[in-house]
Order: sequence, then C-alpha cells, then structure tokens
Amino acid sequence: MVRLIVDDAGNRRAFNVGEGRLSVGSGTEAKLKLTSPGVASLHVDIEIHGGKATLHPKPGVTAPQLLGRAATGPVVLQHGVPVKIGGATVTVEYEGLPSKIPPVAPAGERSPSRVPRRGRDDEDDDKGPGRRPRKQGVPTWVWIAACVPIIAIGGWFISSKLLGKNNQNFSEAGALADYNKALEEIKNSRFDAASKQLDRIPADAVLEPTLATRIAKMREEIKVKIAEGNEYSRNEMDGQKYFSSQLENFVNNYMSGKITPSEARVFMKRAKYFREKWPTHSELAWVNRQEERFKDAVDLTQPPSFDDIQFEVESLTWSHPRNYKEAFAAAKAFQATATGPDVEKVAGFLHELEGKRADWFKDRLEQARWHFDRKEEGLSIGVLLSIIRGAGDEAMADNAAERLLAYGNAEKMASWLRGYRTNDPDGFAEVSKNRVIAAFLKTNKL
Repeated sequence: MVRLIVDDAGNRRAFNVGEGRLSVGSGTEAKLKLTSPGVASLHVDIEIHGGKATLHPKPGVTAPQLLGRAATGPVVLQHGVPVKIGGATVTVEYEGLPSKIPPVAPAGERSPSRVPRRGRDDEDDDKGPGRRPRKQGVPTWVWIAACVPIIAIGGWFISSKLLGKNNQNFSEAGALADYNKALEEIKNSRFDAASKQLDRIPADAVLEPTLATRIAKMREEIKVKIAEGNEYSRNEMDGQKYFSSQLENFVNNYMSGKITPSEARVFMKRAKYFREKWPTHSELAWVNRQEERFKDAVDLTQPPSFDDIQFEVESLTWSHPRNYKEAFAAAKAFQATATGPDVEKVAGFLHELEGKRADWFKDRLEQARWHFDRKEEGLSIGVLLSIIRGAGDEAMADNAAERLLAYGNAEKMASWLRGYRTNDPDGFAEVSKNRVIAAFLKTNKL
C-alpha cells in the first residue's frame, strides 16, 4: 500500500492509494486537487504499480522539484522524499517503512507519564508518626544553582578550545579533499552535489590563504552554474508549453486533412517565433519537418488576405487562454492597409470582435469570483492574470489588476508576485507593464 501526505495551502492531509494512475492539479479534471499557487490545471500524474509510485510531469508545466532538482521526466519516488508541485508538497510513504509524519494524539488524550520512583522521603512517610526525623542538610537545588554556572563556563572554555582545534585540524586534513571531490562533481556537471561537498567545510575553518581563495572562487562559479541551469530548465519548459499548445495542438486540430493557405500561414508564423525564441529546443526537428510539409501551401512573400487574418484571429480567440491582445493587433494591422471591399469587411469584423471580448471579459470576472468564493485563490488569481495578459484593452486589464491587488495586503501580494516572477519570468514581465501593477511594484519592492 502507498500512502500520500499532501501539504497544500497550509492544509495537511494523508491517505492511502491503490494501484492505478492519479492525476494531480488545480483543475476540476484532476483527481487530486491542489489549491496552492503555481499548480497547473493538470500538473503531474502519480502512477502506482507494484507497490511503487512513479511521478509523470505533464508537458508544458513548471517542472516539479525533488531535492532541489527539476523533474522533467518520469521519476520513481523514494520513501519520505517530498515533491514540490507549485506551492504544494506531496510526499510518498511505502508500507513497512517508518513514517516521516509523526502521529497526532487524539484531542484530550495525554501521553502516559512515568511512574515516580519512591525515594527516601516516601519511605519515611510510610514509617508513621513514630519515625525518627532525618537530619536536614543544604537543599539539593542550592547545590545545583551554584554549580551550573561553573559547569557552563568550564564547558564553554573546553568546547571552544576543542572546536578551534577541530576546525584547524579539519582545514588541514579535510578541506583539500572536499575541494577535490567538488571539482570532480563539477566535471560531471553535478553542481548541486559540488555545492553540498563544499558545505562540509566549516565556515570558520582555518584555511591556508591560497586554498581559501580557490574554494571561495569555486563557490561563486557553482552559484553561477546552478542559476544558469535553473534558467535553462525554466526556458525549456516555457518552450515546451508553447510548442504543445501553439504548434503541436494546432497541427493535430487543423492540419490533418487538406491544408489551406490560412492554416499554413498561421503555423509558419508561430514556427518562426518558436525558432527565434528557443533556438536550441529539442522539438525543433519536429518543427522543421512540419514546415517542410506545409511550405507549398502558402506564399509568405505575399501579404495576408482578409480570410487569412480572420482565421488567425479566430485561432487566437478559440484557444485557452484567449489572446485578444494579439488578435486585435493582427486585425488592426490589416485594417491599416485594407483597400476596396476589405475595408468594410475588417471594420465589421472588428466590431464583432469587440462584442466577443466584452462577453469574455464578463465571463472571466465571474469565473474569478466563483473560484475566490470557493477559497480557490490560486485559480482565481490565474483567471485575473489571463485578463491582464490577454485582454488587449487597458480598462479591462486595469479592472482585473485592481481586483487582484484587493485579494490581500501589500506584503502578501508582494510575496505572491515574487513567486510569479520566479516561476514565469516572461509572464511577470508582461503583467508588470500594466499601469496598476507597475504602480504597486514602485511602492512595494519585491
């Protein structure tokens, strides 16, 4: 039997799970629903088979973290090792192994106390009125009170001498060995392990100046490499998210039969953006194959037609989350050069698009309120962010931003935005351009 311990938004729960696949996320389709910020609608699957649990991250989500490392593929979960999924933590425990979670005693129940030993005073009490009185000396507590300071001072003196000697001995015997082990870890690109190896050296160890300089330099190099690795992983995940939603899904939904010029143009435009944004992504080979398939379906040297723009706008507003910002930009760019019958067509199309956006905005606000009333703050915040990023209308974006900042005090929102900046730098950069958010960030430093 496998037991899951879930820490989610300050709430802890534990339960047993049987064989099968358990979907985990913040959406209604997830079997294990989490409400912490940073959890995608479907974030991971946990597969239980043969008494073992395997974590399967979903493509396009922020990678879950195990022991400080991003899990981008299937991982067999170890007993008692927590998995960080957004702001939530899930820990697996296996039957027969000691639990990492201490049991909680039922309310009102006290742990059994030890039975006091009978001492000399108890024996004297049993003798009755005729017992011989004992001679009273200096109370024990007086001796304790007098000796404790002396013992403490002596212990401090001895331990400080020994510690200084140990640190000096460590510097001579162990620091160089730990430095060389860390160097081997760096050669294998195991920078987290190298950092932990250097952490074995006490901060106040007495080191030879040259060795101390080399260790300090190595620490800085490791810090830079870890930051670069985290940025690379985050960038790869962002690229995977765009690839899955904007390229792979687009091909599966629209380009399985006869390919129209409008469809091919949208794909080519997105493929170009993907290549420029993620020039070393692992999915570029797939993108190149698709471009080769569709290149004869459209002449990109020719300006788009009204039908091309109409399809592009609809593809941007059918997807989730909807992107009215890019949709209006494309339609208005076409309007600026339209001639003949296209002038009236694009004007009517823009008017229709305005009505659809207004309906979407109203629906999004209602959805945000529904999540908020259900104490699903993370989901509600996500809906408001989708308005700020995708409305393409300053008044709508400001309205959503004001509602967002009203969810908590300045300290709470600064903390949440700080996490958003770490998990989604591009999204944060876009949201921080909003007038309301920018004013908040100006007076509340992250």
